[in-house]
Amino acid sequence: MENGIDEDDDEEDGDLDEEDGEVDHILSIYYGDSKRIKQYGLYRKAYVQQLETSRMKLTQLGQELQRARKQLLLLL
Repeated sequence: MENGIDEDDDEEDGDLDEEDGEVDHILSIYYGDSKRIKQYGLYRKAYVQQLETSRMKLTQLGQELQRARKQLLLLL
């Protein structure tokens, strides 16, 4: 302790800066992850909608095929 200045205070300030840096790093990871999670959710939602649309089209094609087969049988 020289001139009323405690050297431990400097070390504590350095520790606080380091902790703030760690907190900032953790927060940036968290926000980055939450952004990725949101993007994945949007991607998944679009993918599920595409699957549902494809399933409906396949069902319609199956029905058209059945109608065509019935018409063919009527003609024979």
